[in-house]
Amino acid sequence: MNKAILAWINCYGAWDPINRSPVETIGYDQYLDGVVRALGVLDGRLQAVYIAGGMYDSLGKTECETVAPELLRRLRSNNSAVSEIAADEMSVTSIGIARTFLQTWQEKHSDTIPLLFCDQVRYATNAYVLEYFIKELSIPAPPVVEMLVPIERLDTHPNSTPGKQAEKLATLREKGVLECERIELEARKEHVARKIEGQGFKVYR
Repeated sequence: MNKAILAWINCYGAWDPINRSPVETIGYDQYLDGVVRALGVLDGRLQAVYIAGGMYDSLGKTECETVAPELLRRLRSNNSAVSEIAADEMSVTSIGIARTFLQTWQEKHSDTIPLLFCDQVRYATNAYVLEYFIKELSIPAPPVVEMLVPIERLDTHPNSTPGKQAEKLATLREKGVLECERIELEARKEHVARKIEGQGFKVYR
């Protein structure tokens, strides 16, 4: 079976080697290189590539705005056939990203195998959220283990530890996915307020 593939890639902040710490930059470089290698293996089967992340940096740019050009540059250096990347700049949480990934797959790319890329330490929390939405939205999806692609990423953020992610998973189970999303959106309301409802996906070439 050689079905086409939908690749959906989580962003982790801005690609900004000048202003982010050296360790963060090394980790992001590690993550993007891992994504490029994975997409290279699947190059002839990629129907569409999306990135997701709508948090704003200090210059008013979304994660996607800084990551898309860098990812395209790396793909071209790797002789990839990918010529454009669509961007989900509305989502500001991993929960929102997972929902949009599944909905867009069903609405626009249902004939593909869907792959969601995340960093390694967030694999379990992303898996839990995917399983929740697959059930709640009654989506006939493959097993999560065949959809979720973990990529190593060195990071200094206090949330990027196995212990912190285990706590987040426990909270998801205790409070529920939607309540956790509500809390996260409230904490990021300044980012949410800048969104234009229904703006759709931006395409980078």
